[in-house]
Amino acid sequence: MRWRRRLRGRKALLVASSDLSHYHDAETAAALDAVVIDCVARFDDDGLQRALDARRIMPAAAGRWSPSCARRASPARGDAVVLNYADSGDVSGDKSAVVGSTCSGPGYV
Repeated sequence: MRWRRRLRGRKALLVASSDLSHYHDAETAAALDAVVIDCVARFDDDGLQRALDARRIMPAAAGRWSPSCARRASPARGDAVVLNYADSGDVSGDKSAVVGSTCSGPGYV
């Protein structure tokens, strides 16, 4: 991976931004997305897959892979830092059918 060579000896911040549930009311979206966010915060890829399978939670493709890719690219160990959670209704004011979104990054090295 060329980018690793370019960053060697430098400080870098990896951030994973993901869309999550789609077109649920805000309360339902927050509950569904909380399951995903909990797994992301613990870097629990297997747990996330089990939750997706068991509860039929289906975030967008980025919601599944973006945090996992950031974790694998980072030398950090331990939990992730969930920086923010929001939904599209925070901007539009319409909370009847939202798209959840989060951004997170690996914890400290």
